[in-house]
Amino acid sequence: MASETPSSFPWRGSAAVLLALGLISCGLGIGRIVGQSGSISRLSDLARLILLTLSLAAFVCIAATLIRLVRRARPRPSPLDLRVAFALLTFGSLVFPAIVAPFSYVCGLIWWGFLAAFYSLWLEAGSRWSGRLALPGAYLLDLIVFNLALALVLLQAGLFAAGKLFPSSLLSVPGSADRLLERSRCTPGDLHFGFPCNSLGYSDDEPEAVEGMQVTVVGDSFTFGIVPHAQNFTSVAEVISGYRIDNYGVPGAGPPEYRIILREDGLSTDPDIVVAAVFIGNDIQDSHLRRARDRHPWFRFWLDADLNPLWSLSTRFRRIAAELQVGRQLATLGRAGGTTSGIESGQLAMEYPWTIDYRLEEPTYSWPTFLELERFLAKAICVPRATAPYSSFFEDLEALVAMSAPRAFAVLLIPDKFQVEDPLWKAIVSEAPERLDRDLPQKIIRPWLDARRIPFVDLLPVFRAQPIEDDGLRHLYHLQDTHLNARGNRIAGELLASLLEQVIKTRLTKVPQERLS
Repeated sequence: MASETPSSFPWRGSAAVLLALGLISCGLGIGRIVGQSGSISRLSDLARLILLTLSLAAFVCIAATLIRLVRRARPRPSPLDLRVAFALLTFGSLVFPAIVAPFSYVCGLIWWGFLAAFYSLWLEAGSRWSGRLALPGAYLLDLIVFNLALALVLLQAGLFAAGKLFPSSLLSVPGSADRLLERSRCTPGDLHFGFPCNSLGYSDDEPEAVEGMQVTVVGDSFTFGIVPHAQNFTSVAEVISGYRIDNYGVPGAGPPEYRIILREDGLSTDPDIVVAAVFIGNDIQDSHLRRARDRHPWFRFWLDADLNPLWSLSTRFRRIAAELQVGRQLATLGRAGGTTSGIESGQLAMEYPWTIDYRLEEPTYSWPTFLELERFLAKAICVPRATAPYSSFFEDLEALVAMSAPRAFAVLLIPDKFQVEDPLWKAIVSEAPERLDRDLPQKIIRPWLDARRIPFVDLLPVFRAQPIEDDGLRHLYHLQDTHLNARGNRIAGELLASLLEQVIKTRLTKVPQERLS
């Protein structure tokens, strides 16, 4: 047994703690691989076997070194070994999002186990490097690597703090549903396509209780509308049905935020019907991600590209650079979204001619950027074995149903653009590494709604039935954008009006609800 000096004891204890944490992480990852839980269930049998073999090898390596440390046998750690551990954790965590995207908790556990295994190998070979590390060049390398790692950690912490204190489109940190709504709601009086937002920050008339049938619609930017107020599907349905329909749409919101909107604002007028306008593209994933971010927040902070400030900022800069490369201006993104601050209603046709003629639309994003966004959404919701996000989504829907009672509750299903436009779908699947089911969300959601007798209308069949233009597109969405244009909003409004009529008829006659599709 090697003798222990007082000066070496803190380094030995610290190294032992780091290895123990790595051993636990690796062990938990192995358990998930054996149980085929989470994202591991999507891997082939061969891939799982390879991953399990590597993880077991890492586990044995860490355990052997840890035992030697506890017994005070070689290796004998030094301050250099802790600097190596710090650099391994920093650079290793920064590299992970480039290897595993989207984030996987199981893979994160395994990755940290691998880093601990590399650290154990370093400790075992430390004595062989002792002579070389005494050279001046090695000291300089040690200094550069450690200070670079420290700078990255401090930069990441600084960006995180800045995103919390001064959130912006470039620098923001995903937070709670309350904070998201606080940032995303409009300022009362702001003009959206010449229409002033009401006192609650929604793009609609001032909410008030009225005589007759009253409807509350909660949703995200699709409900908020990337068209003038009169062309929004809630306004179209209001004109057709004659009912008062209040629009509670907030850009960037998801089902967790819908619950807050409904609780704080949507029920204030005591509506007869509550409608959740669900965008298939991200609402399913939003429910899952909001809950996932509440679990293991510090773990995800380093390994999740959506939460890691360095990764999220670099992604935003890369997309902006892609837009500039094809000659688009940053302001165009906002103007295509319809955010204005002083345009009069009479100038809308002149300022936004595409609200009158969709053929005059200009693309919101460049094609490469838009295709990247749609590929991400497709992989998130169209992989047959990736059904985990739906459980969180259904929990949010059940909560909305309970909050709405005893009022009627209905759902408007808005398909993603890749489900409607065939050329876009072909471009997505042409480079997809695994099989994608284009209609998987509806195949899962519709039976769930039917089983609970929740009235709904699915826009997908009606959208697909629209004629195809000469360019192969149906033109129900903005050009190279996922949001509905005026034509898409008009059809959605007509179907929403039909859904409301059916809900009212069912409640009055007390007969089984007939599904609309």
